[in-house]
Amino acid sequence: MSSVPTWEKKSNKVWLWSAINREETQVSAWMIGDRDHFTFSKLWDQAKRIKCGRYITDYWEAYEAFLPKSKHHQTKKETHIIESYHSWLRHYLVRLHRRTHCYSKKEYMLEASLLLLAHRRFLKGLHG
Repeated sequence: MSSVPTWEKKSNKVWLWSAINREETQVSAWMIGDRDHFTFSKLWDQAKRIKCGRYITDYWEAYEAFLPKSKHHQTKKETHIIESYHSWLRHYLVRLHRRTHCYSKKEYMLEASLLLLAHRRFLKGLHG
């Protein structure tokens, strides 16, 4: 599980939270919002229904508040799959670049863009 920043306005970061199934290398759950406990709790409501042997995260404190200690493993060494996914998203969605003015910065437009990209990916494959 991890998050990647995007912006609605310069002063208002909006975060895309993702949970990736490492075995199938696919997104299991995602949420858009602040980088706070409330937004992560909404992601966790989606992700906890998915059968999972362990949760790999970085060291942000919200993870410890929600994830079961027996399944939670904190490390930066094993987050390469989700970081690769975030890199892929930034490549295909200009709106995730840090400094650009060529897109709408509304949350609902970010969500619509993510849904369209996911639809394209599943129809044509990762490199299609």
